[in-house]
Amino acid sequence: MAYNVVPALDALKSFGFDAKDWLLKAGKSKTVWFSTAITVLGAVETYMPFLKDMIGNHYGAVLAGVGIVTALLRFATTDAISDK
Repeated sequence: MAYNVVPALDALKSFGFDAKDWLLKAGKSKTVWFSTAITVLGAVETYMPFLKDMIGNHYGAVLAGVGIVTALLRFATTDAISDK
């Protein structure tokens, strides 16, 4: 089943929001790339429970590392997505 999203995108444009332009700019953001990677890993972990078994006792440290990397990326990316 295909959905026609053009009317919704046109409605956003009427409010001054260009989704295509925003997505192109978001693709240049290190934080967005990292967030996408974490989202994919979360999905993988959901569908492959043995991943937690592989990490074992280091699961908490890995999650803490994710938080630290996210904070570091926030400081590394000083420009807003709209400025890219």
